[in-house]
Amino acid sequence: MSKIDLTISNEMVIPTVESTWFINQRPETNFAVGMIAVGDQILPGREQEHDGYLKLRANVYAYQTQMIPHSDVREDGTEVDNDDVRSTHWALLERSKEGEGLARVVGSIRTIEKRAMDPRPLPIEEFFPEKFTDNPLPIGSTEVSRYIARHENPRVQAQMSAPLFKKVVAHITAHGLVPTFGVVEPTVERYLKSGLGVPLERIADPKFVPEYAADNLGISVDVPAMAKGLGFDSDQAVNRIRATEQNIEHFSLNTDINRTAA
Repeated sequence: MSKIDLTISNEMVIPTVESTWFINQRPETNFAVGMIAVGDQILPGREQEHDGYLKLRANVYAYQTQMIPHSDVREDGTEVDNDDVRSTHWALLERSKEGEGLARVVGSIRTIEKRAMDPRPLPIEEFFPEKFTDNPLPIGSTEVSRYIARHENPRVQAQMSAPLFKKVVAHITAHGLVPTFGVVEPTVERYLKSGLGVPLERIADPKFVPEYAADNLGISVDVPAMAKGLGFDSDQAVNRIRATEQNIEHFSLNTDINRTAA
């Protein structure tokens, strides 16, 4: 298990950035999720959100969970790695109460995509070579990575995964990026499977992964089953996703709900 620094609260790792996502756009909503970059190309007008996304990654992975060394954090407080250039990136933002035009970056996720132009092994192949040396993953395979959801209110945080997963499932489905994998800690595996109902299968048992400084395991995710449940499995749905996948999606969550279990 990662060495979580209990002195660093969720509130402390959430960056606040200047953002236009909420200005005159669905002013009644308090959350928004959207694609922010494809590879190292930031979508126009989403530079601040991208910066906050990278700072959230640094704050969580280097400081709160200590899964990566502090030396991986750049001078500007952001974190990047060699897989970012072959990934699609999304951020989840919450409208800030500190002032108009400010937002908190409370969630992140990316898909590392094995494509013909960059056929490097996915991280799961490198971490568990005993599973893939004789059977490398094909072009089109994808690994979901840098999945983060952070909020002071645990009940709100529990609702933040679905919008991120929905974006990823839509993207993977629309572009035929299967099979899909992940490298997670055993506690995350249990949460994904039992807490969120993600259809997954363990394909590699836990072992110490130096890159994450913790025991991790490999999973495959049945994205087609998730897509079917979301109604993404028709040609019409795929065409709609392709036409709108860079749109920002606004929604509301009740952030005043009781912090304690009922």
